[in-house]
Amino acid sequence: MAKIKHIPDVTAVAPTQNVFLNLQTAITGRTPAETIEGGGNAEHGLLGLAFHPNYASNGYFYVAYTVRINAGSYYQRISRFQVSADPIVANPTSELILLQQLDEGANHDGGDLHFGPDGYLYYTAGDEENGNDTRLNSQRINKDFFSGIFRIDVDKKATSIQPNPHAAIPTDSGIARFSVPKDNPFVHNTLGGTWDGIYNGASVTPLSGVRT
Repeated sequence: MAKIKHIPDVTAVAPTQNVFLNLQTAITGRTPAETIEGGGNAEHGLLGLAFHPNYASNGYFYVAYTVRINAGSYYQRISRFQVSADPIVANPTSELILLQQLDEGANHDGGDLHFGPDGYLYYTAGDEENGNDTRLNSQRINKDFFSGIFRIDVDKKATSIQPNPHAAIPTDSGIARFSVPKDNPFVHNTLGGTWDGIYNGASVTPLSGVRT
């Protein structure tokens, strides 16, 4: 549920394995308290893993998981970690949180992570629980980061732009920890993209939390 393991030889009759990263260990001791929980019908816990295309040189990898904070609400989180001096063990203190959003549902989490051939990180998010999209997350693009495939620039290339301000996006001195490629579908033409601001027949203000 919360461990990423390294298996040197998956073809062995009795493969050896070691813990590459234990997420619960990584978040233990924080204030407010954080825990990794799941089980039952809940789809919480470790959701996705992707290694940076330049992992061999920078040691970065990205993890999608759900975390419970202060024994209360659950949050979906995308974080960057880095390998330690030992190539088969991650540094548990290296977490950099890129996205953390409140998740009011116990399932339909999504959480798949992949780097595309364009070098950008792709993240899939579910509809935040329940059938028939009862929370209407699939019907709007100016609320949260659910019901979609999100394409972000973790290398913050000069050609990319800042994401729109959102409570789910941590910042350092007002600057987000990732950027948005200008050719993403919902980057408004006033921000360098090609979108005209019309969604489902209605005009959407470009800086009103639109999911660029």
